[in-house]
Amino acid sequence: MAGGGFKSFFEDPTTNNFMLSTNLNIGIWKWVEGYLDLGMLKDSKEDSRYFYGTGLRLNLLPDFFELYLPISSSNGFELNDFRYRNKIRFIVSYNLESLGNLFSRRWL
Repeated sequence: MAGGGFKSFFEDPTTNNFMLSTNLNIGIWKWVEGYLDLGMLKDSKEDSRYFYGTGLRLNLLPDFFELYLPISSSNGFELNDFRYRNKIRFIVSYNLESLGNLFSRRWL
């Protein structure tokens, strides 16, 4: 989640002065969540730049495999882009202790 934790790809998302960002999630239904990323980047001797991104987060295996489907961002409405499949991001985590807990949970 380096670089402010943004799930959308932005042109020149780096800075040489400071970055301020927040990443918010809200549960929608079971393993489906909405996300909102907000950020401000400031380079030396340049004006601040602002970024945002919204979309859906699918927790297919909570804490291990998550899929991010962007909907809208500072780049515009993402779903209209013919290269949309290139914008989908995923995270795979390798926490062996949590993985053991996943298989030792009680399934109801």
